Amino acid sequence: MLGWFVMLFLQEQKQLKQLMYALSAHTDSLGGQGNGSMTAATRAVDIHAKELAFVFTDIENSTEISNQDPASFKQIQEAHDQIMREGIAKHRGYEIITEGDSFQVAFATCQAAIQFCLDVQYRLLEQSWSKEILKLNACRVVRVTGDYNQVVFAGPRVRMGVHYAHPGTVAMRTHNITRQNVYGGPAIKIGSEVSDIAAGGQILLTEEAVMKLAENMSQAGFPVIKLCGQYKLESTSNPVFLYSCNEQVGKPLKRTFGDLRKVKKVWPNADSPVPAVLEYNIHPPPVPEGKGNALTFVSLRLATYPSSGCSIPEHLQRRFLEVFAVQVQQFKGYMFQTCSDSLREVRPDCAWQQV
Repeated sequence: MLGWFVMLFLQEQKQLKQLMYALSAHTDSLGGQGNGSMTAATRAVDIHAKELAFVFTDIENSTEISNQDPASFKQIQEAHDQIMREGIAKHRGYEIITEGDSFQVAFATCQAAIQFCLDVQYRLLEQSWSKEILKLNACRVVRVTGDYNQVVFAGPRVRMGVHYAHPGTVAMRTHNITRQNVYGGPAIKIGSEVSDIAAGGQILLTEEAVMKLAENMSQAGFPVIKLCGQYKLESTSNPVFLYSCNEQVGKPLKRTFGDLRKVKKVWPNADSPVPAVLEYNIHPPPVPEGKGNALTFVSLRLATYPSSGCSIPEHLQRRFLEVFAVQVQQFKGYMFQTCSDSLREVRPDCAWQQV
C-alpha cells in the first residue's frame, strides 16, 4: 500500500509544479511583487549594468576527448556550441567571450542565469549523440537505479559556475582589437574559479547568486538548490558557502557528485556530509519582527496507518523528507528540525516569516 502511494505521488510531479506556480503567483500578488510570471527573469541584459549574473562553463575532459577521437570531438563541440547559443538567446543573455569549449555569459538576473544552465544540462542529456561519442570514456551513459531508474549522464559533461556581481565587484570595457565588451574585477575571478572547481554536469553557485535567486524561485522554474559546504577559494579572502543545482521541481535529475575539486573544504569536515536538516535551507532562519512579532510554524507528520505493524523503509523516509524540504525551500521557509520517533513516523518542522 505504501509503495503504491509513493508511485502515485511521484507521478504527480507535473500537477505539483502547476500548483506551485499558482501558489507563487497568489503570494506575489499579495506582496505587490507582480504576478509570478517569468517576465522579470527573461528581460534583456544591460551590458552596462552595475549588477549582473555571470555564468562560466566548459566541457570536462575536453582535451582527453579531442585526443581520443578528434572527429567525434568536432561533432560534440558543434552541438555543444549550438545548444549554448540557443540557450543564451532564449534567456536573453550576452555572450562575453568563447575560448575553445568554454563560455562566459552575462544575464540580467540570477533567475535567467539558472534557467539557462538547467536548460543546457537537460538538452545535452536529451541530445541524440552518436554511438562513437557515447563510447568515449568521458561521454559514456550513466544510469541510476532505485526510485527513479533514469539516465543521468549521456554525452559530454559541462561544468558550470554561477556568480552574482554586486556594484563595485565588476567593471566593463571595450576590447581594443575585437571591440567586444569584456569584463574584469573580483566577481569575474570568483565566477571563473567556481566553474573550475565544479564537476562535469554540475551547476555550482555562490552564496551571492543563491540569495538573489531565492528572492523569486518561480521565475527560475523552481530550481532545487543544495548546500555543498563552506570552502576557501583562491579568489576570496574569507571562506564562502557554495551550492549545487542539479534539477527543477517536476524534472528529476538525480546526479550525484563527490566533493569539489582543487579547493579546501572548511565546513563540514571532508569526511562528513552537510546535515540533512540544513541541506536545502537557502533562506536565513526567520526572526520575530514587526507588529506582533509573529512567525508561522508548520509541523509535518508522515506516519503509517494503522499505527502498528507496518514500518516506513529508511530510503522512503529520506525521500519524503527531501520532498518536504524542497517545497519549504521554494516558498522561503526554513526547516529547523526533523524527528523520527520510530520507523513508523517522521516529523519535520518548518518556520516562515509570514503566513
